[in-house]
Amino acid sequence: METGRRPGFPSVLSMSLLAPTGVVVDVVLVRWPSERGERDRLAAEGIPRLLLVEAGAAPPDGWAPDEDWIRTPADPQDLHHRIAALRRVTARPEPVQLDEGGLLWRGHRWVALAPVEQSLVARLLEHPGRLVPRRELMRAVWPEQDVEERAVDRGIARLRRKLDHVGVSIHAVHGCGYLLELGVGEGPRA
Repeated sequence: METGRRPGFPSVLSMSLLAPTGVVVDVVLVRWPSERGERDRLAAEGIPRLLLVEAGAAPPDGWAPDEDWIRTPADPQDLHHRIAALRRVTARPEPVQLDEGGLLWRGHRWVALAPVEQSLVARLLEHPGRLVPRRELMRAVWPEQDVEERAVDRGIARLRRKLDHVGVSIHAVHGCGYLLELGVGEGPRA
């Protein structure tokens, strides 16, 4: 048996983890420094990596957000936590789509929206993660009408309850407007 190798640990191992959204996130275990070339190849492809630093070896000088390292022999619980942390860091939000029938889809989950809610969401989805001023939302929903600003607030309040089911949040920026956030790997909240 080679020194520094723990029985049961293959040289390169792909750990496929099913994220709560149903998206598979692969984390590849790579021995360091003996599999330096594999690390470089995976990094170029944007594949998350957990480096298993061999006994007596120094960890790499720098690494990317989609990479972590742990010394071998590694405790299985520590290994699991490092892999889970990489999965969280590298997870991408599922796309949100509003169809012509008024259904907002996120993966296999959906929610039905009323026409006013559809207009609000459509405008917020144009700039997810960015502030959309209240006046801009008013013009998007009621372009020909003069309505009170509280109408937007009431529409957003209804939307928040519905969108929670698909892991989408709407945040108020007091006195300014609203911001739509696509949570990563979130499902319905209790």
